[in-house]
Amino acid sequence: MSELALLLEEYLATRRALGNRLVLPGRLLKRFVAFAVQDGVSG
Repeated sequence: MSELALLLEEYLATRRALGNRLVLPGRLLKRFVAFAVQDGVSG
């Protein structure tokens, strides 16, 4: 798992701990991170 994906998981866990469900946004962010990592972006 890339550093960017790990950071996203941390972010989502924090937001969910604060009461946000983030079902669809979480899925979309994971897709975006996968695209960014595939394109060579680093976190």
